[in-house]
Amino acid sequence: MNRTIMFYNKILSQELMAAVTGAVWKCAFSPDNVDRFQEVGLIPILVKILKDNCDALDDLQVHFEHLCTKRKQNGSSSCSLLQFNPQKIGVLTNVVGAISECAKTMPNVIAIKVSVCKANDAGRVGIACH
Repeated sequence: MNRTIMFYNKILSQELMAAVTGAVWKCAFSPDNVDRFQEVGLIPILVKILKDNCDALDDLQVHFEHLCTKRKQNGSSSCSLLQFNPQKIGVLTNVVGAISECAKTMPNVIAIKVSVCKANDAGRVGIACH
């Protein structure tokens, strides 16, 4: 029973995170909101959320490779069916959208780079920190 409750809470929090990051992304369409995001320090939080959820992409790649191997063993050449955590992908989509809206001004570009470089896994995100 405890495992079921923990699993349910994890799903709820992932759905909530997807909803919240979606709202942030929508708010980021307003330059005034983006300025406010920088004032309250939201950009480092968005980068952390991005980093914390990037394992969904690893899961997707591992699943894709496993699926392709299995289908090839069964004689099929198609590898197009994928399964992944839609909430985590939703969070990633929303965070990337919000960060891209924030990156329309140079101070935010700098804030994004600084946040990424402070993360342990900066090279993974693809930004040079020199």
